Amino acid sequence: MVSESKDLYSEELMEDIEQAFADDLVDEMFIDRAWIKECMAPGKEQVLAKLKADKRQTFIEDTIASLEWWYCFQPPPEPRRRVVHPASAAFKPQQKIGRNDPCPCGSGKKYKQCCGKRS
Repeated sequence: MVSESKDLYSEELMEDIEQAFADDLVDEMFIDRAWIKECMAPGKEQVLAKLKADKRQTFIEDTIASLEWWYCFQPPPEPRRRVVHPASAAFKPQQKIGRNDPCPCGSGKKYKQCCGKRS
């Protein structure tokens, strides 16, 4: 808030800025009182002219056009289809399966030739 207020030459907020420093709400390693005063020293006209000339600081003319590239405004991506191969399907047997019994994954093979095959 302090940095943006400084950029906008918000002299009406100077009392609040001083209070933010007094309440230790501003990290003075990044922004200190001297820097704020130095940035505002040239005067309102020059500070606002510098802000207007900065190409990174522009007014928003069309809110939708300005925000439509944000990820949250994009249509959801197509869901990925998960392919599950019968031999790799996770399976927890309820009862012990014999080696010659049909495999419970539904492949039609014997258990010993399918999911019960030792690598």
